[in-house]
Amino acid sequence: MSLWAVAEIELGKSRDEFGRLTPREFQALVDQRDTVEERLDFRAALIASTIANVNRTKKGKAWKISDFMPKRKRRGRKGKRKQTVREQIALAKAITLAFGGKLLPKRLDQLEKIDRARQFDQSKKR
Repeated sequence: MSLWAVAEIELGKSRDEFGRLTPREFQALVDQRDTVEERLDFRAALIASTIANVNRTKKGKAWKISDFMPKRKRRGRKGKRKQTVREQIALAKAITLAFGGKLLPKRLDQLEKIDRARQFDQSKKR
């Protein structure tokens, strides 16, 4: 799903409001939405576990709230590789062009030189 679709459908932001958000502001809104969703899921799981426990047999297993919580993928760095400078440059280009910006060739050349230097340094360490 595109970022704009998340902003409009899930966060209730118009295209103009989305365009004025910084990436950090957008991420803060998404994080807050996720926190609210987790709270709502917890409340529903609490009710479901209570109903299940009231209606279980004496020998039946006691249900925990976690038994009714949806399994979510956790975002974060754990287990993920770091983004390369080349990937960061490609993403920056795409975002710049998506927002109607212009690419500055001299700056891109500088970044690509830095990337090549880092790759060279990493290859020497191996």
